[in-house]
Amino acid sequence: MVLWNAVLAQAIRDTVMLLKKVRKNPSLWANPLFLSEVRQIKRFFHSRSMEPGGFGFICTLLDLDPGHAASRIEQQYLKHLSSPACGQGAD
Repeated sequence: MVLWNAVLAQAIRDTVMLLKKVRKNPSLWANPLFLSEVRQIKRFFHSRSMEPGGFGFICTLLDLDPGHAASRIEQQYLKHLSSPACGQGAD
């Protein structure tokens, strides 16, 4: 379980890193690679996949409610990963 805890922690660190990058350099919203990273991280946290490595799988293994965990992550991090130009993030 230590491995899966580390995977989840790394995904959160990656999200924080994306937030820091775009706050420092808002022009990243025009960068296709950055947008791809944002879409990928959002897909991971919105997924309820029970396949090994999926967010639902990891949460269940760590005895976390996937819906509650996703809601907390959305409120704390993902809602801030939205392009100011369109009012939407790279979903």
